[in-house]
Amino acid sequence: MRAVLHLRMFSHPYSGENKKEHSYYIAHDSGGLSERLSTITVDSTTSFFELRERIEEREVGGVMKRTTFFSEFVHFMQGCPNPLGYQDKESLTSYSIGLLKVIDNKHFATTSVEDITLLHESEESDPICNVVSDCDLLSSDLVLIPKTQIHPHTGRLADTM
Repeated sequence: MRAVLHLRMFSHPYSGENKKEHSYYIAHDSGGLSERLSTITVDSTTSFFELRERIEEREVGGVMKRTTFFSEFVHFMQGCPNPLGYQDKESLTSYSIGLLKVIDNKHFATTSVEDITLLHESEESDPICNVVSDCDLLSSDLVLIPKTQIHPHTGRLADTM
């Protein structure tokens, strides 16, 4: 089975000095859940580790290059607030993948943070079909979430310190 997945970004809502910032995909002036920004094609044997590689890099003329989407996402991560006070470099430069249920192409099942299902790092080496059923995969968007937006103890988006 092949599926086309839509990519989004998330950060906790905020306001402040970054209102003048702008990027190709979004003006990240208030955080929250972005619109659909890009797409990626996967099949049932694709693992989340391979999915990360496809999101981050593509081959151009025999050379691996960072994708435009991922370049923008890195810029987005650097501009996000750090509400939970992460200090280590790995947390400041890494991200998690979440799934957001979609009713159809225009309406979303939720806009609530609690309904974004975060994938565990232990699941990333498994094929997508072992982690997410085909039906759920076809009716979900992928959400990239900077680690600074995830509570370090509970692993949830909704918790604050």
